[in-house]
Amino acid sequence: MPSTSNPDALVVDALILEKLIEHLKQITPKVFLGYSASGLERPLLPAILLDLESISEDSRQGTKAKCSMRINISLVESTDAETTYRLLALNDAVRNLFAENNRPFPAVRKLSISETQFDISPNNSHFSFADMTLVLEVVK
Repeated sequence: MPSTSNPDALVVDALILEKLIEHLKQITPKVFLGYSASGLERPLLPAILLDLESISEDSRQGTKAKCSMRINISLVESTDAETTYRLLALNDAVRNLFAENNRPFPAVRKLSISETQFDISPNNSHFSFADMTLVLEVVK
């Protein structure tokens, strides 16, 4: 497990998250880190919510560590008759964004995206979600 007392490792983690947010803003400018959907309002939709789930150190050579970062990505839309289609389009956009550039920033060596779980609200005006997990293999 990475040491939280190493300020350089924390800076690298923060930079990776910032670059990830910038990268996802190519899809929508509304990308939020660590936010829940409960605080979102209509003008903020569609939105991409990021939640850092874990960082695990896989191996180390000297000062360099190979780590895995698990980041939950939630695509959020307001529910209406077209919600499923909009969430499918957002899902495709996220997957295509990473497929086009498998190394979106230098520290990333490899990435994978889980299958997408859709949660479509049965009531109009509520939120619907498409959730996936992004795993980044990084060297820092």
